[in-house]
Amino acid sequence: MFGTHIGTIYGPDIPSGTVIAAPGCVMASMDKFRIRVKGTGSHGSAPEKGIDPILTGAEIVVGLQEILSREFAGTVTKVLTVGSFHAGNAFNVIPEEAVMEGTVRAVDEAVRQQILRRIREISENIAAAFRAKAEVELVTGAAPVMNDPGMAALAAEAAEEIAAQCGGKVITAVKDPTMVGEDFAYFLEQVPGAFLFLSSSDPEKHTDYPHHSSHFDVDEDVLWREAAVFTAIAERLNRRASVRTSMKA
Repeated sequence: MFGTHIGTIYGPDIPSGTVIAAPGCVMASMDKFRIRVKGTGSHGSAPEKGIDPILTGAEIVVGLQEILSREFAGTVTKVLTVGSFHAGNAFNVIPEEAVMEGTVRAVDEAVRQQILRRIREISENIAAAFRAKAEVELVTGAAPVMNDPGMAALAAEAAEEIAAQCGGKVITAVKDPTMVGEDFAYFLEQVPGAFLFLSSSDPEKHTDYPHHSSHFDVDEDVLWREAAVFTAIAERLNRRASVRTSMKA
């Protein structure tokens, strides 16, 4: 199984048309969490009469970051981001609840599971310390994207063949996987394969913006390259199958 992703995931400095075909982990796992902090509403002038879910939630946000900085070595690759925090609708009222959502990314399954476990423990215990209650929902997503070494090498050979014909670069190793997640991981858990990347970063065409930027665009002039690489991959796999069939005969 082979797939590809176009854009600037591995950075805007990689020239458009470059193919990345690397073995091992190339993308992180992707999980979502939702924490609902339940307190007791009161007037903002009398906080002692309520239980403040905003203050409690803020402490939880800080506590979650402590997981990364105090429970793992600095060399361990991991990310925990709170991207959404909603509470209240009046400037002078302490609301009854606050809701936050975020994501966890890891390249090691044990690290991933420890972070998810600690999100629940820390959230529930901090909430209890503030006399509130935290309801934690963990929505697990795809595992890290792990390229089969043999299939990654085959894809790199195919990419080199196309590059030799039309120019361009092929990168066959990455120092660190991107922390972006991809559900192609599910396929790679079932069959050998590799997930490739095609850079479309060209400052002159303004295609060097990151994903999810309001200015994001792709260099359509290089789209054909990955189709050509897939064709070359298929040809190689077909030749391998033909050789095995001949040997059996």
